[in-house]
Amino acid sequence: NQYILDSIKRPVNSKNWSYVFSPNIAAGVEGKHFLIQVSDPLENVKTYDLFVSKIDSVSPRIRTNSSIDIVSGDTIINSSGDYSGDYDPSEDEEEYYEDENNGGVNGTPLDDTIETGFIKTSKNWSHSKHIQVAATDEGIRVAEIKLQSVNGVQDDYGVTSLSLDDSNEIQYVREYEFTGDVKGYKLLGVGSKDPLGNSTSSYIKVFNIDNTSPVISDVAFDTQTKKITADIMDGGSGVKSIGLVTNDSDFEYPNSYINAVNNEVSATNVWNKLQTLYQNDYGEIVDPATYSGDVIECGALSGSYSFNVANNGIYYIVTEDYAGNRTYELVDITEIDEIPPTGALEILNTRINIVNGIEYIRKQNVTLRITAEDDNSGVDKIALINENMIRDDLNIDIEWIDWENNSSVFTDVSGDSIKDRAWILSNGEGGKTIYMMIKDKAGNTTASFIE
Repeated sequence: NQYILDSIKRPVNSKNWSYVFSPNIAAGVEGKHFLIQVSDPLENVKTYDLFVSKIDSVSPRIRTNSSIDIVSGDTIINSSGDYSGDYDPSEDEEEYYEDENNGGVNGTPLDDTIETGFIKTSKNWSHSKHIQVAATDEGIRVAEIKLQSVNGVQDDYGVTSLSLDDSNEIQYVREYEFTGDVKGYKLLGVGSKDPLGNSTSSYIKVFNIDNTSPVISDVAFDTQTKKITADIMDGGSGVKSIGLVTNDSDFEYPNSYINAVNNEVSATNVWNKLQTLYQNDYGEIVDPATYSGDVIECGALSGSYSFNVANNGIYYIVTEDYAGNRTYELVDITEIDEIPPTGALEILNTRINIVNGIEYIRKQNVTLRITAEDDNSGVDKIALINENMIRDDLNIDIEWIDWENNSSVFTDVSGDSIKDRAWILSNGEGGKTIYMMIKDKAGNTTASFIE
């Protein structure tokens, strides 16, 4: 019941024209016929019949109930409900972060009130998050889906598969594999629209993705303590465990750990679990005993660690983070002294009487001349033991004495290799034996004796 006059200044062969039903009329137009009349300036009229079968002004729904798979890894997130909001997926995602200049921490939503409309992935650390987004449409029953940004690439609307939900309603599904590093969470927009342009949107919180391996640096070896030291850093999930292996094929993921003490690895081919820390949804380290929100395990982002070794050889420092990323560093140890020292022992200035082939002396106080040499790490300590100091169980109470700079005990004879020492033999008559043990600075020992 309405004529539209579209004036023209000159004749044209064609003219595009559109008309939008007002809301009070649109509700009653379904199933009705309308006449479209087109006339020219000479009032030549053409009449067309328009049948409006259906009007669709309903936006698609982004479905997140348990049957419609918002998935992270093998975990289905059962967040029931239909979500919509004011988010425009075409806008840059960085607008939905706070930064240090905006009074918050990276990853914190600008408006906490939109928290209830979020679709969430699993919060556990992983290499990626597999996301399925499903949408339904009650009108034209076609729904396309787009994710605001997939690993930095702007997505386009599209549909990859169709399926039926629990109510046998057609749903449209798109799947995404998100692999970008995320500490805490990254906020992404997801949108759906039908071919008529009706659209809706929601949000996805993608939690804790780490594809960056730890970094091992400043590797050093101390020949005195026989310790390898190294610094390890991990900017994502944190260092979980460390180990020292003797074969580069022994890098299997461990089924069990021993706890490292003071960041020290005491044995090879054993994985050592480091201290477990906990972070909240924003990637901040918190105390789970006092923090009221959700927490997940993580590790320290950096630390200095030591590894005990006994022998020369090729070793591999291995470390892994909480996402399973692993790094190894080859260390070739050649500086360890594995050769024991040498030495000799004799009694000085003591008259020896030989009776029937047996050597006798008359004094209990003697002077011992000790020769001790080590061309590698050098002599560290010696121990002298009388035969009566050996217990019945063959154990010996050894008292090690410093070899160098010990003038109260030794008299230097020739450099650092020959020294004299006063000694008292065991009480009583009979055979006497003096045992000597020499230890070098690498811990190697040798033993000799004199009867």
